[in-house]
Amino acid sequence: DSLPIVLGTLPSVGEALPSVGDALPSVLDSLPSVLDSLSPVLDRLPSVLDSLTSVLDSLSHVLDLLPFVLGTLRSVEEALPSSLDFLPSVLDSLPSVLEFLPSVLDFLP
Repeated sequence: DSLPIVLGTLPSVGEALPSVGDALPSVLDSLPSVLDSLSPVLDRLPSVLDSLTSVLDSLSHVLDLLPFVLGTLRSVEEALPSSLDFLPSVLDSLPSVLEFLPSVLDFLP
């Protein structure tokens, strides 16, 4: 099915081929310059990969800790209502604690 399309483009390819052939020497001449430009990038690649590996290792450790952190947050969330229920009695006893504090401090050397 595509053979007529391919055959139809052959004259255009044939016409373009000489200009491609004319440009080929300058492309080949610029190749060393292109490779020289790539050299610093390629030289830094191992360092970049090492850094990326380090970041991924750190992320792995964080992800390992995540279940513990989430579990702790759930425990705090579950304990919070009962802690809040207890808070009024703690606040009510605060004046007594503050009254008693000077006598404790007097007892210390």
